[in-house]
Amino acid sequence: MEAHNLPESESDDLQKKLHHAHDKMIRIALFEEESLREFSEKIIMPKLKGIKIDLNNLKLDSTTYTGAHLQAFYSDIVYLTTMIDETTGEKELVNVALLIEHKSKMPKQLQLRLQISDYINGIMKRHYDEKTDTTIPVLSIIFNQFDKGWKPKTFRSLFPKASDKIALFIPEFALIVINLADLPKKTINSLDKYGTLKAAL
Repeated sequence: MEAHNLPESESDDLQKKLHHAHDKMIRIALFEEESLREFSEKIIMPKLKGIKIDLNNLKLDSTTYTGAHLQAFYSDIVYLTTMIDETTGEKELVNVALLIEHKSKMPKQLQLRLQISDYINGIMKRHYDEKTDTTIPVLSIIFNQFDKGWKPKTFRSLFPKASDKIALFIPEFALIVINLADLPKKTINSLDKYGTLKAAL
């Protein structure tokens, strides 16, 4: 029986199970460094616009980050790597974290911003060096499973009643969004090295 012919409660339950299954499949695929490297080269890199990351230096960060009230939380995937100067081709002395978050269902705009803020803060705290008073920047990549053409709103736009002076106190960061439903079949078919990733997409 098709999901849309089931009672609403059963249909919702089935949808959740399907979402969780697909979510696990995406995670399994992207936990493989070679698979992530190919996906980054063909899908993520074109989104970065002038930023180039060293795909040969990807290291999975398996840290458990702790949020408010000492509750542990896990971002989907965090990889550490270095930047590359696109002009000279030399590696920059800047380490970065790639935060990869897969969403079976997109949360509300402010909810997403707050969640990613927690992840970014946890990653930057984890890699804080007290001796040099430095940490690493975090590139936040959101994989949206179903919503075509979904675009993130800026933090500032979520506070429409705030004046420009108040807006100075609103944190802002970019989100790199990849709408899986918008990916051309040609792009997906080009991911021919790793069957798990191609099947998941």
